[in-house]
Amino acid sequence: MEEQFFTPEGAVVTANRSVYMLRVPDGHVKIGIAKNPLGRLSTLQTGNHCRISVEGFTDIDPSGIPAEAMERRIHDLLEPYRVHGEWFAAPYKVAIRAWQLAWLSLRLERQGPQVPKETLSDSEKS
Repeated sequence: MEEQFFTPEGAVVTANRSVYMLRVPDGHVKIGIAKNPLGRLSTLQTGNHCRISVEGFTDIDPSGIPAEAMERRIHDLLEPYRVHGEWFAAPYKVAIRAWQLAWLSLRLERQGPQVPKETLSDSEKS
């Protein structure tokens, strides 16, 4: 049976591995992968003098997007802001936008081009 975790809002997440975003008060964000993002937060918090908050995490595998691909894409988008390892000095809105763009681009790559049927001419429908 897969493990279940809860978001701060109380939603249940069943995850093999999740991509997460953590943030510290100075604005730095960490993008990483963990089987238990809240457990990862606890581990990092133990060795950090600043309060770390979970800004989000997502169970990627059910959507067919490997967690590693999502993490790598976000890291690539945030590369100009990289401080060290998985930590970035990106403004919060930039980090969120990178997350959204990574997920959308990977999902579109996975699905391939989709053309609504109503835009096809009669000869193209058959």
